[in-house]
Amino acid sequence: MIRTLIITTAIALAGCTRYEPIVDLRASKENAQLFQRDLNECRQLVDPAKSFWTMGDEFWVQEMINNCLSGRGHSVL
Repeated sequence: MIRTLIITTAIALAGCTRYEPIVDLRASKENAQLFQRDLNECRQLVDPAKSFWTMGDEFWVQEMINNCLSGRGHSVL
């Protein structure tokens, strides 16, 4: 029983990596100082849409975060 719980927990935690977009902060100019704040806000905006739009596909989550950051003036690579 405990063995199954440990294996299940390990598998669940393996998928908990958080997407970190690559952003050229020099190209973002004045907006570079706001990057962390904007990234956190974009993640919060994408969170409610995750379950409906992504259907378990992380590509769409990354795309929505990239679009949100681009709209705020950041140069996402």
